[in-house]
Parts: sequence; C-alpha cells; structure tokens
Amino acid sequence: MNDECGGRHQASAALVSRRVHFYAHPLVPLSGAMRTCLGLVAAEMVARIAARGGDTSRIITTGHLIYMASPPQTDSQAIFHHAMTLLAQDHATPATALSAWLRAAYLLYQAPRTKRGSDATTRTFLIAAGTYLLHQPPVLLHDVDLHACVRPQDQFVTQLRAVQHTAHINSSR
Repeated sequence: MNDECGGRHQASAALVSRRVHFYAHPLVPLSGAMRTCLGLVAAEMVARIAARGGDTSRIITTGHLIYMASPPQTDSQAIFHHAMTLLAQDHATPATALSAWLRAAYLLYQAPRTKRGSDATTRTFLIAAGTYLLHQPPVLLHDVDLHACVRPQDQFVTQLRAVQHTAHINSSR
C-alpha cells in the first residue's frame, strides 16, 4: 500500500523505514475513499496469506481496522542497529540516557526481530536496558507495542516520558 490510500510513512533518524499505518478510530467517521482503501488492504492481506497456504478464517476484514506493514529486512536491520547504538552510547546525564532509551523503545517496536513473540521480548529487553541506563526500572505503557505502532515517534516518546515522570514522582513519596 502507498500514500494514495492515506498511508503515513514514518522515518526515524533519516532511515528509510516504511511502516504504513492505517487506523480507524470508532468515533471518527471514515471517508468513503478511506473505507474502500481499508477494504482493499484487507483483501490484499487475506489473498497473500491464502496464497501461502495460511488459514484466513479468523481474519477480520470489517469494522475498525488496524493494518501495518513491516519495513523491508535491510531497513529493519538499520532501525534495530540505530536503536542498539542509542542504548550503547555513553550518556553524560540522566536526561540524555532517558531520551536515548525512549527513542530506542520506539525504534525497537518499528523493527521487530521476529514475527511471533517480539512484543514480549522487546518489553523484557527494554526493562533490562532501561534499568541499566536509568539506574531504576522504567515503566512501560499498557499495550506499549500498540502505542508504538499507531503513534508517530514524537507522540510515543512524549507519552512514554510522561509515564516515567509520573512513576518517578510516585516513587519519591
């Protein structure tokens, strides 16, 4: 799918990652063109899975849909490498360490390493890496993987930063 269907291409750190997001909120009416486009995306996904011999009987193709396409393997590797670089750098201040961890969290969900289980693996890794970098266990959003997939990076980072701030205030009491 591409931009004529309302896809929103997101790039991070000048990487050419193409992760296309289509999100239909239940309270926001869709235009006829967008509804048609989502139907085309659903039909294409079902056809691809069926062509590989997959079971398509449980795929929902109507209602309020979320569809995502992962980046090509080379882009995924570059995104992952950038996330690891952010985490591996020396950070002069706790603020720079937090900033790096927040951005890395987003990038890791943009470039999953496996098709199954990557969300749980990434959550576990983020807690371990965050504990090392931040000198205390970080707090993740509920459904952090979904937030990373449907929000632009700046919104995701702002929201995850706010959770860290609130957790820090609450732990200081």
